[in-house]
Amino acid sequence: MKNGAEAPLSTIEALQKERDALKKQNAELTLRLKWFEEQLRLSQKRQFGALSEKIHQDPEQLITLQLFNEAESESNPQAPESTVETITYKREKTAGQRKKKWDNLPVEVINYRLPEEEQVCACWHCENKGTKTLIVAAPAPKPVFPKSLASPWMMAQTMCQKYLDAQPLYRQEQQFNLNSRAFIPMS
Repeated sequence: MKNGAEAPLSTIEALQKERDALKKQNAELTLRLKWFEEQLRLSQKRQFGALSEKIHQDPEQLITLQLFNEAESESNPQAPESTVETITYKREKTAGQRKKKWDNLPVEVINYRLPEEEQVCACWHCENKGTKTLIVAAPAPKPVFPKSLASPWMMAQTMCQKYLDAQPLYRQEQQFNLNSRAFIPMS
């Protein structure tokens, strides 16, 4: 009977050891699953969550922030509020600012000549009377942008340097001001 009693006892002990090992493995796998779920939640929050600069109320962060909060820690909350000063005037835009910016630029005069056949007035009054009093003006080339002072060459130069040479606008402005006699703000 000893052998018969020992066999079930050793089987029971083996089953208990196996059960304990499975419990330990289950606990480890559960912890690992929780860790992965937390990593997934953090990744999704980082990727899809709301972005803000709100401060969480962690004690470590509060201590760090209090070090740099000298004005509030030194202030007296019972002190009376200071009076608020209101400014009631409005600034008016001065006329002629654009003209002042461009006063120191060199002026280049380009004369557009009409061909001889177009220099004759084609109205019925001039044809009947034989007078040539009306002046026909040659059409000026259209600007690149409406109401812009930039020439087509300047726009092409700026775009080539910006998009082909990857040169920032502030560096283009510095280079242009070095090469020209007048300061031209890029704004």
